[in-house]
Amino acid sequence: MLEPIKLNAVTDKDLRSILEQFDLRQSFETGTLSCACCDTILGWNNLGAVVVNGSKLELFCEKPECITAAGERGSEIASESHSLASVG
Repeated sequence: MLEPIKLNAVTDKDLRSILEQFDLRQSFETGTLSCACCDTILGWNNLGAVVVNGSKLELFCEKPECITAAGERGSEIASESHSLASVG
C-alpha cells in the first residue's frame, strides 16, 4: 500500500509571485521550462507541482507519476533539512 504524501496547494496569484521570486515567470510563460521528472514543457494548463529546494525551484507536470515524484522529492528535501538541522 502506498503511503500518503503531504502536498500543499497555492493559488494562481501565489504561484505567479513564487515564479517571480525565483526569476522564472517569463521563462514559464514563454514555454521554456520543463517538468523535472519527464521533461514535458510546462504551462499554466499542465503545471502539477512545485518543490522549493533551497534557492532552487523544481517544477513538475500534472502526470500522476510526476506528481508522485514531486511528493517524494519534497519528502527527501524535508528529511535532508531535518537531518542537517539536528546535527550539532
